[in-house]
Amino acid sequence: MRFVMPSFRFVVVSLAIGVSGAQEPKAPSGSWTLYHAYTFKAGSETIVYADAPKAGAVAEYLRRNPTHRVGIDGYSASRVAHVRGALIEAGVPAAKIAAGPVGDPTLRREGRVAVLVGN
Repeated sequence: MRFVMPSFRFVVVSLAIGVSGAQEPKAPSGSWTLYHAYTFKAGSETIVYADAPKAGAVAEYLRRNPTHRVGIDGYSASRVAHVRGALIEAGVPAAKIAAGPVGDPTLRREGRVAVLVGN
């Protein structure tokens, strides 16, 4: 299966930590911001155990930011599909998920699938 997405600006935003604690990334209009990255063991299609809670965090982010959407970017279509399934299982609406080359191609890494947020 091949996914085709329009090109978007990619902005990396650092998380601010202040009196109120860590702040969520805010996606500038029309761009994608890295939210989480899933890692996989070499030669495996299984998400690393430590990354399992990330899907719930993404779902919660979308509940608080209903106009935003999620982009999934990675080298392996099957790994992208596994991350998409984890997000849907955690409560992210399938219609809010875009899969394909949505991130900065220079940041792609083998064994990693990036989850980005945008509006």
